[in-house]
Amino acid sequence: MEVVVTSRETIKPSSPTPNHLRRLQLCFFDQINRPIFTPFVYFYAAESPGDRTNHHRRSEQLKKSLADTLSVFYPLAGRVIDEIYVECNDKGVDFFQAQANCKLCDIIGSNAEFGDQLNKLIPYQETDAGDLTIGIQVNFFECGGICIAACFSHKVSDALSFLTFFNSWAAAASCGDLSKVVRPRFGLADLFPPEDIPRYHQLEEKDSIAQRTFVFSESAISALKAKHGTNKCTRVEALSAFIWSRFIAATSKKSPKRHYRVFHSVNLRPRLDQTSSEYYFGNLVGVATVIPPSTKELVESEFVRQLREALRKVDGAYVKNLQRPGLDVNFFQKRGKEEEEEVRFSFTSLSRFQLYEADFGWGKPIWVTLGKHSNSWKNTALFFPTPSGDGIEVILCLEEEDMVQLEADKHFQAFVSPTSTPKPLFLISSSL
Repeated sequence: MEVVVTSRETIKPSSPTPNHLRRLQLCFFDQINRPIFTPFVYFYAAESPGDRTNHHRRSEQLKKSLADTLSVFYPLAGRVIDEIYVECNDKGVDFFQAQANCKLCDIIGSNAEFGDQLNKLIPYQETDAGDLTIGIQVNFFECGGICIAACFSHKVSDALSFLTFFNSWAAAASCGDLSKVVRPRFGLADLFPPEDIPRYHQLEEKDSIAQRTFVFSESAISALKAKHGTNKCTRVEALSAFIWSRFIAATSKKSPKRHYRVFHSVNLRPRLDQTSSEYYFGNLVGVATVIPPSTKELVESEFVRQLREALRKVDGAYVKNLQRPGLDVNFFQKRGKEEEEEVRFSFTSLSRFQLYEADFGWGKPIWVTLGKHSNSWKNTALFFPTPSGDGIEVILCLEEEDMVQLEADKHFQAFVSPTSTPKPLFLISSSL
């Protein structure tokens, strides 16, 4: 697939940011995140197969609604200064348009090398963030389909805040006004002030990382949950335990002296003693930590028990402890430093997030995924909802040799759906 950028312009807010809102202090959680881009990629089918006549109209619709939405999410049109605050100066967001020389069906579903294809649709590389907050690239396909790729900087936003912005942009485009746009709450630094700590920069790693997407159907997840009998567990808990157990099996031939630390991201907004806390914009993610036994023989039920206990500890008291002046930040700093013979693994679940609600006026996306990540995402599993909403897509990033072992694991493959192609594509004309 070849993708040619045909235009680039800067979209500024449709109304200027008031002077008293021109500086947004970053909070503690922003402070400990690196300025790297995370790329979300949305695919939309053509309204009529092969119809390319609406490209100009859609492009203008996207640009106008983006300008309107930026007037509400005004920090995204600003620039990050010294990784301390955002100067809300209305400099705007880079908006690229590009043309792909293929159809949607030519690339979606080609699992093995799909990550490399995806990155051709993305405006920036992971390390290009710098002082930028977000970048957009709209890709038009020969079939009339569209891909909207958006990179957001983890320095200013977590995934939930990004999705709030993206869905608001879609609502503005669909409605033609801001009537259905969420009004975000800024000012997390008032609740979680920044601490006097060194800037957090994880060391570069030289491992070769493979990224794959595996689909677990509703029936497969039910079977995994059933393994735990009367000890009822959630879909995420059962799937996390299964993936962890197969990861241990895939890496069993490595050093027997290794010990493990597993992190599970937790959205802290519901745990705040605040009204409308779900609308807080920025990074607001806690971590549940599991230290599983250093043994090749892993009982999944024991991992579920440990995970559930760790998640239970991320409560209101956990949040209040993080709000204490002079809190102990050693744990967060140590997350970026892997000790010798320690293996870290991270889970993040977006399976209940509204990834498929972004309708710009021509229908909801047929597939939403992430661009290919670098080695900073080693040993990471991200859970996305499937397009049909009944299963979970797991985007898994492992060292190449570990991925080879996992893909050869018959027990793992027994629960994975035979195709990674998004289900809605089977309902679309073959001309796509």
